[in-house]
Amino acid sequence: MNFANPPHVETILDLGFDPIPGFSHIAIGEFHASMQKQYGNVEEHPALPPFTMVPEMGFVVGPPITVNRVWHVSADLHSVLQIQQDRLIVNWRRNDETVWKDYPGYTELRRRLTEAAEALSTATQGDLQPRRIEFAYENAVSMGHVPTEKLDTVFTAISPALITPDPHVALQQVRLGSDFAVDVGGETVPCSLELRPELDRQTGEPFHRFRVTSALMLAGESLDRALQLMDCCHDAAIKVFGALTDDTYQREHWGRIDA
Repeated sequence: MNFANPPHVETILDLGFDPIPGFSHIAIGEFHASMQKQYGNVEEHPALPPFTMVPEMGFVVGPPITVNRVWHVSADLHSVLQIQQDRLIVNWRRNDETVWKDYPGYTELRRRLTEAAEALSTATQGDLQPRRIEFAYENAVSMGHVPTEKLDTVFTAISPALITPDPHVALQQVRLGSDFAVDVGGETVPCSLELRPELDRQTGEPFHRFRVTSALMLAGESLDRALQLMDCCHDAAIKVFGALTDDTYQREHWGRIDA
């Protein structure tokens, strides 16, 4: 499934590791030098908490990471490459000036993740063995296209009671359970959904952010295998997004293109 006018707000490809031996300020400097052409700006942010998997409990927060997270940001501010002691993240984000054709697509983001993983492996002088992968796919549904009280014509199979909070009254977040999975490519991929009403900063008009997140815990697979499983996470998220949004709305407002 593809769209001529995709409603993407942000796409995130996230690789998680056990704390990487050799991860140091020197390694971060070498990594940045190798990626500086694509990501010229550097920012420091607090580290994200690590995740582990506990049977029948899902993802839980593990011990804290002591080294901060470093963002490498492209000149146009759309592309971000994040690294910390146990994470490597590539994401593309829309800003107010972005037009839909600027979205590079999953294949390009996967290539960037592969390139960054190889550079990080070189900088830390070790093979990377991902222990967790996550793909997040966030889109925006404009309330200019559909009244809030008719959101069930956009989101299928979701109770209207969950998706009709008025952003003008309270910007409340609706989190839909993470206790379901999608079968893709022979893998069973756990998925979670999140709906978040917001107001457009420029127009003041309400819209909904709709995020699908898919993730898998790994057992020390190779980077190549982890990237193959990232493809499954991507396909699962797209499948969920397609299943939970109305076909007619997809074609009329996003220009759905069937392969």
